[in-house]
Amino acid sequence: MPIDRGQTPTFFAIIILSFVITGIICALFAFTCVKKKDERGAYVMMGLVGNVNFMELPFVAAFLGQDVMVFATMYSLIFTLITFTVGMKLIGGKQAKVSPKLIFNPVACAAMIAVLLFLVDFRLPAYGESFYRGGAVFSSVFGSLGAGTSPMAMVILGSTLAGMKFKQMFQGRRTYAISVCFADDLAVAV
Repeated sequence: MPIDRGQTPTFFAIIILSFVITGIICALFAFTCVKKKDERGAYVMMGLVGNVNFMELPFVAAFLGQDVMVFATMYSLIFTLITFTVGMKLIGGKQAKVSPKLIFNPVACAAMIAVLLFLVDFRLPAYGESFYRGGAVFSSVFGSLGAGTSPMAMVILGSTLAGMKFKQMFQGRRTYAISVCFADDLAVAV
């Protein structure tokens, strides 16, 4: 199924609107349910950007196909930019500094390049059969790297949980509430 490049601005607008609406709802939740002012930003951040970036791309590829991966990349780009701008201020407060180094990190730059290549309809030139074999090597390497993100995320999560006490893993009613209320990040990603 060919993707219409004309849908790109609409899709970016939908992504941004979903983050704005979710942010407003999270802020209302934090200001009404969280007593400690210094913790409110963290709760808004938890609801605003769920930990779905590693899991998003494999799910989209599996359920919707490779054709729509560019839209998942657009979501990932906005997600990353919000995390390193708004997220820094929410968690760090007024003293937090938003650095261009953080904003233009490798993930954001790769997503920007991917979206740009999509918009200009860039295609590699065909130079015969040897070129395609080289392309197959790159495709295989990058495909393996992409497929490894989910298992790597699970290893990191598992190692973090392994260092926690069992009782500590299930504390925090507000954390459960915001996780249930704002599971829409995963729905928007998929």
